[in-house]
Amino acid sequence: MDERLLDRDGRAYGMEEPHFDPILVNVGPRTPGRSILTTSRRVIEGTGQAWMRIEQGIMPNMLALPPFFGDGPSRTVTAFVPVDDTHFVTVDINRQRVGGEDIYPHTEGKPGFGPERKLWGEMDFEYHQRNPLDYEAQSAIGGIAFHSQEHLSFTDRGLGMHRKLFRQQCDIVARGGDPVGAAYTEEDRMVRVDARSWMEPARGVDKS
Repeated sequence: MDERLLDRDGRAYGMEEPHFDPILVNVGPRTPGRSILTTSRRVIEGTGQAWMRIEQGIMPNMLALPPFFGDGPSRTVTAFVPVDDTHFVTVDINRQRVGGEDIYPHTEGKPGFGPERKLWGEMDFEYHQRNPLDYEAQSAIGGIAFHSQEHLSFTDRGLGMHRKLFRQQCDIVARGGDPVGAAYTEEDRMVRVDARSWMEPARGVDKS
């Protein structure tokens, strides 16, 4: 655990510690338009430090996230493989040194979610409500929802850009063209992963 990710009371900030809200710094497509990069800035109380993170959506169905604990480049790329209209399977591709530190370390020895560190099968409806994760946000509006029923905010800009880029690629395919990411040479097969995290001084923040 990187000690710079501890607040003044020694609490760890990370995957299961939603005490602090990200500030969206920038969202933009990466040339040549194969990815959407989202940059967030989390100020850690009492340290004068900000945790910077770049998350990357890769067209058409992949995601790269920076480490949940500590700094450095992404060590995991996730592919979402459709099963039918409302179900999919996730496949994680992890990069880890033999005998190295776990990609998902647990701060108190017990894995789980929320303050009681419950496993998924132990979480009842109320616990899901009080400790929401990605699943709750994704499934709360139903399997297939009308976009008109959504209430998107500034922090959802990346979602809108991803949808727009996906529609553009559908139109290209409908006209007989190749979507972004189509590779016919070994050079074109490479996908650059820009997702990473790092610490920097939080300007204008009290360090006391």
